[in-house]
Order: sequence, then structure tokens, then C-alpha cells
Amino acid sequence: MPASPAGPSRRTVLRGLAATVALPPLESLVPRAARAAAASAPPPRRFVAVCSTLGIYAPNFFPTRIGPAFDSPLYLTPLQAHRAKYTVFSGLHHPEVDGGHESERCFLTAVPHPARPGFRNGVSVDQVIAEAVGADTRFASLVLNTSYEGNVGLSWTRNGVMIPADGRPSRVFAKLFTGGTPAEVKAQADRIRDGKSVLDAVKTQAEKARKSAGAADRPKLDEYFEAVREVEGKLQKAGAWAARPLPKPPGPAPAAAAPPADLITRARLMFDLAALALRTDSTRVVTLNVQGTGFVVPLPGVSAHHHELSHHGKDPDKLKQLAAVEGELFKLLGGFADALDQVPDGDATLLDRTAVLVGSNLGNANNHDTRNLPILVVGGGFKHAGHVAFAGETAPPLSSLFVSLARQTGATVKGFGPATGTLRGFEPTV
Repeated sequence: MPASPAGPSRRTVLRGLAATVALPPLESLVPRAARAAAASAPPPRRFVAVCSTLGIYAPNFFPTRIGPAFDSPLYLTPLQAHRAKYTVFSGLHHPEVDGGHESERCFLTAVPHPARPGFRNGVSVDQVIAEAVGADTRFASLVLNTSYEGNVGLSWTRNGVMIPADGRPSRVFAKLFTGGTPAEVKAQADRIRDGKSVLDAVKTQAEKARKSAGAADRPKLDEYFEAVREVEGKLQKAGAWAARPLPKPPGPAPAAAAPPADLITRARLMFDLAALALRTDSTRVVTLNVQGTGFVVPLPGVSAHHHELSHHGKDPDKLKQLAAVEGELFKLLGGFADALDQVPDGDATLLDRTAVLVGSNLGNANNHDTRNLPILVVGGGFKHAGHVAFAGETAPPLSSLFVSLARQTGATVKGFGPATGTLRGFEPTV
């Protein structure tokens, strides 16, 4: 069970036929010298960015009251248990980032005028952070999206080249837990589809690891193994449905009809996989592009496709359907925060060490407005203040928040985009 080659670490890896399973940090499985070296180092910080590219309906997101005594609108209700660990920001935006849907490319870069001919992007803040912390993990970053068809992500290199995002949960799972040749990787994927666990390939080592673990670590290890099996079960179920033939329609298809796209299931799997990647310290940087679709999201009461709902024109029925879709996504976010907050990380939790940035490149998707972006930060070890509102032209750029988040991870960043410093009033706890 060799430790990661990245240097002194509490991370342990089990290796078997076509499988590599990283374990969560367990003090009792690490040599005393490495444990002492790790204890003397500052606790690692992590960063997650989630963007909903078709916007977030503002009245269901922004509280009406400012400060720590803020009210919880519909979308924030699933985060109620973490009320003291998140901040909602209103009034922030990227100056000169316009172009409607094209602004998606600049959510994490702040480069202006993405719709202009000859546009060239810059580096995204997650990659700046990955440069600082990525050498300590198996993957410098994970770039994910919720689309099976495309590879559009939120992450961009120093040269302004988009890093392709992975939208297939089974492939992400294989990246995290499966090793070997392409044939071996496929064989392991087949085993999962047949209901077998990747843990079966490292069963003997897993049993030895459990026996070697201290009494305090065994429950943590058992809970982690159960989480891996739970994700495998979800992957198996999703794969089984995908393999079934579609039923024949009872009549001719309506105009502009399209096969339903299960955005919620894919997003749920990606959140689950991100949580596993973070808790095993396989990476400390994750981006998730929650892409709007031209399909009907299969939820009760939803009959119009997602993109149409984002251009609701204040139609009550469309707003109700939009709330159903976006509300489910925020339930997933609440579950993700729950999962991180239940994992001890030294004298804190994994959520306390992970800054989760959630928002959209559109302030009002109905008219493609890119001002007053819906922005939320959960966790990360900041002095959270409930609802922080900035006014109009005096508002700092959103990229000043990026500087705060990057510095909290240990990245040396003086400024980013139009920002020359951190976001005022948003300070770390230590």
C-alpha cells in the first residue's frame, strides 16, 4: 500500500488488477516520520467551482435582507444546515464581459468581450490554484461537465486554451479508481456494469488496510468504502437505463421535441465523484460546468426544454418549471456540502478546507444580462457574513473574490483580471 509519490502524505493507495483505489487520509496507516512531516505542514486547502450556464433565477436565489440575519429563499433552503458557512454575494460581475451565452467562457477568467471576433481567452482561476497545489495530488485538477455530447468546461490554460471537460461519470470514475491498459480499464468498467465493485479487485489489500487501521480510523474507512459502492450502484443504475431501448412514442412527435436529458442524474453523479476525489486527496481543484440543454429535464411537472425555461419572459408556468429544475440542482449542492462537512479534516471538516464557488455567467438569462451575477461561496474557512450586497458602479469586480479564494489555497496571486486585490470584507478565519 505505497503512499503517493508526492512526498510526505497521509494518503494511501491500494493497487490491484486494473484498479487503483486511493484511501481517505488515515493517520494510523502512515509511517510515524511521514505523519510528523504532514502534521508540521499547514492543512491543505481545496477549491471547487460550479457554474450554471443558463443562469440562476434571481428571486429564488438572492435573499431580500442583507447581513447575517438574511432570509433563505427557495434555492438556499437545502443549505440551511450550513447557514454559518456560506456567503451570498449580490452586485458582483465581470466588467466588460458581455456577449450573453458567450460569457460562459469567461466565468473563471474575467477576460472581456468574449463574443468579439478574434477573442482570445486567458487562464482561469482554478488553473492558477492548480499550479500552486496540483503537484501534491494525483490529478492537478478535475474538469467536469454535465454533457455526454460535448467537452465544454470552465477551465482554461495560461495560453487561453480550453481544457476539455469530461461529462461521462463512468469515465471519471475509471480515472479515479481504475488503472492499467485500455483493455483492463474496459474490463473493470464491465465489472461495475455487472454489479461488481472496483473494491473487489483490491479486496485482500482492503482487508489488510482495515486490520492495520486504528480503532478511530476503521469507521472512517468503512464509511468511505460504502460511499464508493454507493457511487458504483448509481453508475450501474444509470448505465442500465441508458442501455434500454427507448419506448415507441404513442403518436407523432410534437414540434421541436427532443429526447429527454437527465441533467439531474448526471449532475448528482458528478457531485458524488467530486466528493470522492476530494476526500481521497486525489485532487484539490474541481470545476463543474452545469450546462443548459435543449432537452426536457425529466422531472414531474416539467414539459418545456431547459433553454426555453431560462427565457421565461416571466411566464408563471415557465418560472414554476424552471424552479423545479434549478431547485433540484441546489438540492444536489446541499447534499455535496453535507458530504464534505461530514468528513473530519484535522480539527475541522473537509467543507471548512474547501471553498465551493457556485454561480452563473448570466445575471439574467431571460435577456442575456451579465451583470449582478448570482454568486455563492460555501465553506473554505472564511468569516462568512450571510448576504453581502454591493451597489452598482461602486461594486468591486467578481475577480477580486477570485483573488481571495486563490490566496486562501496558498496561491501567490496579487491580482486577477481587473482586480488588484482581494474582496473587501471577505476574510479568512485564520
